[in-house]
Amino acid sequence: MKKRKTVGVFLGAINNQQPKILLSDLYTRLSNEGFDTRFFVGTEVISYSGGFYALSVNNDYHYSRFYDLSNFDDIDVLIIAYGSIHIYHEKEPIVQFAERFPKVPIVFLEDMVEYPGSVSFAIDNYHGSEECVEHLISEHGCKKIAFLGGPENNKDSKERLSAYKDVMNKYNCPVTDSMIRYGDYSENVEGLVEELIDENPGLEAIVSANDEMALGIYKVCERRGLKVGEDLLVTGYDDIDMASYMNPPITTVRQNVDHMTQAAVDSVNLLLEGKPVKSSRIKVDFKKRGSCGCHYEKSVVVSTDEAKEKKEAKDIANMVGNLREFKRHSWVGPMMVRELALNMGDIKEICQKLGVALWRLGTKSSYITLFKKPYLYSEGEKYKRPESMYLVMRQEGSTISGFDKTDCPVIRDGKFSEIAITEDSGKNLISFLLYEGDVQYGVLTCEIDPREIDFYYTLSLHIATVFRFYELSLNERKYHEELKKNNEILSFTATHDALTGAYNRIGALSRAEELYKLHQDFGIIFFIADVDHLKEINDTFGHIHGDNAIRVTANILNEAIGERGVVARTGGDEFCGGLFVDSRHDIDAEVMRLRDLITSLFKKYNDYSDEEYLISVSIGVAILDGGSEEDLHDGYIKADADLYEEKKLRPMSIIKKQKVY
Repeated sequence: MKKRKTVGVFLGAINNQQPKILLSDLYTRLSNEGFDTRFFVGTEVISYSGGFYALSVNNDYHYSRFYDLSNFDDIDVLIIAYGSIHIYHEKEPIVQFAERFPKVPIVFLEDMVEYPGSVSFAIDNYHGSEECVEHLISEHGCKKIAFLGGPENNKDSKERLSAYKDVMNKYNCPVTDSMIRYGDYSENVEGLVEELIDENPGLEAIVSANDEMALGIYKVCERRGLKVGEDLLVTGYDDIDMASYMNPPITTVRQNVDHMTQAAVDSVNLLLEGKPVKSSRIKVDFKKRGSCGCHYEKSVVVSTDEAKEKKEAKDIANMVGNLREFKRHSWVGPMMVRELALNMGDIKEICQKLGVALWRLGTKSSYITLFKKPYLYSEGEKYKRPESMYLVMRQEGSTISGFDKTDCPVIRDGKFSEIAITEDSGKNLISFLLYEGDVQYGVLTCEIDPREIDFYYTLSLHIATVFRFYELSLNERKYHEELKKNNEILSFTATHDALTGAYNRIGALSRAEELYKLHQDFGIIFFIADVDHLKEINDTFGHIHGDNAIRVTANILNEAIGERGVVARTGGDEFCGGLFVDSRHDIDAEVMRLRDLITSLFKKYNDYSDEEYLISVSIGVAILDGGSEEDLHDGYIKADADLYEEKKLRPMSIIKKQKVY
């Protein structure tokens, strides 16, 4: 029988400090009130990695449906910080989003929403930004002020931009398109800041829509020899921890998140009691510091007695301890993936090992729930939430259980707590989506300190990679089992290459003919590929390793092409094949996607390989019209010419560089 009420919380963009503060505040206040909590958190990988994410593949769209999985738990009230969700992706109207959770009352944060059975609390974005611009004009005499906003469609940023434009118009200060840029709320906005300065000679100030982007302004000023607060005035928004420690400290707007979270928790109690609750805007505080040109006192800490010296020593010890913990954490994910990938067992064994790893990290409790099979979800597709999930791992303290999908507990709507959790004490849990590429595997749910959110988010990505390896391993095993059925060995030998298992010429032609009947109106990406420096591998490491390079190449090409095409080994280090492409797609973009995918798969293999050499291929491509009479021979000539050019760009050697210790 359920004793404690459960509050669900939806948050996004937890790679930014403001949502982290919101999470920490809500976590503390709700647990102090005696609630169980279920936090469903997302982030934006592209922003989090500063734009250096491999191949710039952006799969953050998964979070648009991650929150639907909260329906598997028995939640009494929802708190939705919708302003932080999907900052960098087009999002559905907030009311439409809320309609996906019809059974519970909702407390909206960061948005004022008219929705039955709900209450809203939002920061007064307009007046906070208004004060910044008014201050720069009336007290510092600025006339030429630029605005660095968040994503163009973000509601908070639009409100702050509106205030900027209104105040500039009030004082007859012209605003041109060159004076406005849209960032991503991270400090990786240096290029945009450079543009604002270069395109606006005599620029006096920049109003930033948040403090983290203001940090990027500081970096550019330092490079250019400009003094913030003198040569260029700067204001931010949010009052993050770093704001008061910068030189000079950032003039900013404090959001009073503590007021908003307290109002949210108070309203949760009132909603559960069936009492009326009134929505409101939360006032902000303008903090004048040095970055806007105001005088400020530099704080200097001087140790004058034994107590202060002891405190400093303790702070230093804590700092060293945190650095050591960070170093330990940075090893955990990669080492875990390596260990499980090299010793891939069944799902029960894998989950048991994951539970042990989480326990050793000090995780109080953790649960892994998976879908019956990996869920393929591409951006823009209609999403149908699975009807059930399967508990494959339960870790409560040192008690760890792994389950096989054939006998594991099945979780349906509203049953997660009842089925997954066996401990009597209350739980404050944070959930992370397990996904890789366009495939969702399930959810990792942990009882952790909110301060560890970054590490566990990264760990969830590594765990998803483990399940990806398991999926590949399972597919490989199924593939080999199929070969043994119905005495098809002779047929297989006649149509496949003995070394790699890929099609040979005969098999490829037969398979291509089957595919062509299914895809007559499709375009075809025809390719030929050569293993780079196979002779060097054979001569340096032996022909066994050369054979390994050929097998690896075949496996990767087959994975990249999938079921929409065919791959054949035509002899030695040579492969060829084709991929059928729907005429609705941009075939040039598909060529680029295919090249990038093959490159990323080889990189992933090489990153985890213990061999002393790299494996890669050079690829030549030709595009054929599936509905034309274009001769395959002509396509081969075009692809061969492209391959010749590609070979000029291949590395001079495949020998890995030795690490220096």
